[in-house]
Amino acid sequence: MKRLIDFCAALGALVCLSPVFVVLFVLVACALGRPVFFRQTRPGLNGRPFQMIKFRTMSDSWDANVALRSDAERLGDSVVGCVPVALMSYLSYGMS
Repeated sequence: MKRLIDFCAALGALVCLSPVFVVLFVLVACALGRPVFFRQTRPGLNGRPFQMIKFRTMSDSWDANVALRSDAERLGDSVVGCVPVALMSYLSYGMS
């Protein structure tokens, strides 16, 4: 019974949040290109590995010496560059 409730709650949340996911998909594709999703294998219950799928938030950019740029520099290339400044200030005001 609990599994059914969890499944229904997750499905409902997915349906409700799907417009937000579509906007995020477009923003990530605009700012960072493809692929939009990042897959990572993590240890789960009892050490059993599982695949986690997340939106990409960092670029894979390299510097002139063919070395991967620092995390701070790569985060600067994130989705924010694709969002108008007025929208970002609205979003940051609403979050504080």
